[in-house]
Amino acid sequence: MFYYFHDSFALGLKDLKTTYKYSQIIKSNQGRSNR
Repeated sequence: MFYYFHDSFALGLKDLKTTYKYSQIIKSNQGRSNR
């Protein structure tokens, strides 16, 4: 059970990081298209 929780926690952290990265990319893309 602990390993399962640890894996899901690590996956959640990875998802957060990728989501943050993608949001940053989208923001920069929007800024470029606006100018």
